[in-house]
Amino acid sequence: MAKIFVYMYLNRDSSKNNIVMIDDDEFTLEYLKHLVKFEDCALQLFDCAEQALQEVVLRKTDLLLVDFRMPKICGIEFLSQLTIQNGHLPTKTYLLTSSLPPEHTSKQAQTLGVEILLKDTALQRQWLLDQIG
Repeated sequence: MAKIFVYMYLNRDSSKNNIVMIDDDEFTLEYLKHLVKFEDCALQLFDCAEQALQEVVLRKTDLLLVDFRMPKICGIEFLSQLTIQNGHLPTKTYLLTSSLPPEHTSKQAQTLGVEILLKDTALQRQWLLDQIG
């Protein structure tokens, strides 16, 4: 059974930026936690897409980062299900990948209105601050 990481920084004030990341790689989640630990934002980290789906539907999300390759549900399937359940995706939603995805994945992401981003870019402190600033 997968562990579910949920970290909240500072307070749960709905006016704060809420960042959600779903990735089955614990190191990536811990690294993101480290990058934003002194920022005035809420951070939720999940290593289980199924659990994250329930939470993301219920909460305001300002920045959603979803790993492309995960067990059980891939990032595209997660985003498709979220769109069906929520009616839309958060304004800033990124599908993260370690390398360029196949053409059909790029087309699916484009249909959903999601930008594909290399993980190395998403895990840069300045890029994250620009997204929540």
